[in-house]
Amino acid sequence: MLARFAFVLYVSCLMGHAADADKPVETNTPAVAALDSARVKELWKKLGDDSFEEREKATLELIRMGPAVCVELERLEQDTSDAEVKLRCIKVREALKDVDATGAGVLACIEKSDSVFLRGGKRYSPQKFSTWLQSKAALHNVSLTAPAQEFIDKVASKSVLKGGSYKVVLKDGTEQDLGEWLAAQTKAKAKK
Repeated sequence: MLARFAFVLYVSCLMGHAADADKPVETNTPAVAALDSARVKELWKKLGDDSFEEREKATLELIRMGPAVCVELERLEQDTSDAEVKLRCIKVREALKDVDATGAGVLACIEKSDSVFLRGGKRYSPQKFSTWLQSKAALHNVSLTAPAQEFIDKVASKSVLKGGSYKVVLKDGTEQDLGEWLAAQTKAKAKK
């Protein structure tokens, strides 16, 4: 699996994928109110895709569908011998035990906010900033099921290339360091 990832990363870099890091990955990110078994099965199949990015997007979407997917994934998992699919099914179920404490929970926190996010002096809506962070996480091989603080430190706090901190502009107009704001948000959710 590591060799497969290394090869995909190498080929992506050769093809200039790394230069496209600022371009967001298109994803279907809205939470699903009712379980769509056909969609779960479609995403389950993508958990074994040759593309790391496709596997990550499918994993994230399954997590965003919520705990209702766990039973369906357990059923589908019995129909495969693919170790990658089985591992990702486990990751989805583990993440859903406490989704707020993962990278996916960090992204959900951003998406649910009514704030504006700053990166390199440019303003981003919550959805666009979240989508961009998903791209960055995939590029740097940081899983969306990683612990929230690890995700914040590696992906959501500062630019790897320029070193500048990302900022959040709150509804009242105050500006805060995004890493600190996200850490406070995840701690507040953990106390509830």
